[in-house]
Amino acid sequence: PSRLKNALEVQKQTAHKRAKQKEDALALAKQLEDARLVIEVAASEKGNIYGSVSATHIVEALRIQNLMVARKDVRIKQAIKSIGQHEVVIALHKEVQAVVRLAVKAKTAPASSQEKKRTSSASPSKAPSEKAD
Repeated sequence: PSRLKNALEVQKQTAHKRAKQKEDALALAKQLEDARLVIEVAASEKGNIYGSVSATHIVEALRIQNLMVARKDVRIKQAIKSIGQHEVVIALHKEVQAVVRLAVKAKTAPASSQEKKRTSSASPSKAPSEKAD
């Protein structure tokens, strides 16, 4: 009888723990769905980004808003390789998922660095030095 009682107690505790985990996941899902993420990336003038936005980028953007998620829980259906609005699924629990809205924007370089780029690209290249005989 005591073994049965112990087994029932363990089962009850496990069920309570799982219910608590699901409850916590639902609360975090609500916060995630209310969050608005903005990730700035280097991009071409056409709006194509160099590389892609990864799960690590998303986790870091969430961490800035004090929303802690594991990188392995971020589900990116299709590689994010363009500027604009995107949706990403975060799997928090086997029964709970959150959809996070993500705005990918092009990084704006400071005016001084843009000016440097223009002047360095406009300057003529130096001719190779001639060898003396």
